[in-house]
Amino acid sequence: MMGAQHTADTVEAAYYEYCRERGRPYFGRHMWASQGLPLRHVVMQELVRLEARGAGGRPIHILEVGSWAGGSAITWAEAIKRYAGVGQVICVDPWKPYFNPKDRPDAPVYHCMAEALAHDTVYDLFTHNVAAAGHSDVVLALRGQSTTVLPMLPREYFDLVFVDGDHSYNAARSDLTAATGLVREGGILCGDDLELQLSEIDMPYAQTQLHADYIRDPRSGKEFHPGVTLAVGELFGPVSCVVGCWATRKSGGRWQTISMSVMMPAEENVPRHLKSQDPAQDPAFCTWLAARQAPKARPASSFPANGSVETETCHTAEGEVRTFLERLVGLCEQGAYHEAMAYYDRHRNTVTQDPVLIEFDRLVGTLRQKLAA
Repeated sequence: MMGAQHTADTVEAAYYEYCRERGRPYFGRHMWASQGLPLRHVVMQELVRLEARGAGGRPIHILEVGSWAGGSAITWAEAIKRYAGVGQVICVDPWKPYFNPKDRPDAPVYHCMAEALAHDTVYDLFTHNVAAAGHSDVVLALRGQSTTVLPMLPREYFDLVFVDGDHSYNAARSDLTAATGLVREGGILCGDDLELQLSEIDMPYAQTQLHADYIRDPRSGKEFHPGVTLAVGELFGPVSCVVGCWATRKSGGRWQTISMSVMMPAEENVPRHLKSQDPAQDPAFCTWLAARQAPKARPASSFPANGSVETETCHTAEGEVRTFLERLVGLCEQGAYHEAMAYYDRHRNTVTQDPVLIEFDRLVGTLRQKLAA
């Protein structure tokens, strides 16, 4: 089991490098780049649609507190361009360690996140993802603690403020309190990870877990974020909520529920950058990985110049494998899968039985079945 998990992690890390190299957004398991339920992003985009409908063509301004690898920032940017045409997403996040992974030795996700924050790799991934998705023109990152940055922002300016930072009670309540003054009249304050509302939990138990991120509620038997539930419930009471994404509207200095009953998130509406990514089902990645694992051919200058070996084309086994795989990579990158299969059929038997190609043959068989379906 551990061996299988190690192999999966190795492939996922390679897929991360592949996406970086090819200029693609990456939201896989590596560094836990994708967090939360993708269905919540359908709700998030619907909230922007509602705001844009009443904006009369003016720009939509969104503030996000807590951004991680950029999944939600891209969701907001896409929604602005689709429904409003113009606007901006401001992302506030320190991208620095904010919890002790030793507090949850049973949960590897916390160790992974702490390491990504400590080495600054997740902030680097955030900037890559936003640029690769084509939204650097809309997304602006303000790197710093929310307690420092939020007081510097214009009051009652944002059409929508999304709070998804540190989920411990004190941090969540602090962020939400600061956010209330930044939402314009008629605007929306919303957030993520509200699995249970105040009336649904064992309150005395939750109040003993103020520093916890994610726990099981003894009353309902469900897992939830106690800090989020307590802070939202104390400040706003019951709020509108769909699949854990909650929202409330500012009206006359008070907070009102939003009609979210019409929001029926469906898998087919999940933003493209967050759709499930299975590296083994990506033909271009599989050919890239096989080519990367193939041994490199010796340079032409290392061969004898006596005419027995052509110097422009390396006819060694290693050279044949690499040339064969690089051609397949190119075709798959262009989306020319049928042409790639035809090339494979014409040339596979001329290439030596390299161990890398044995596994690659299995992947080609899977691709051929998908193309035939």
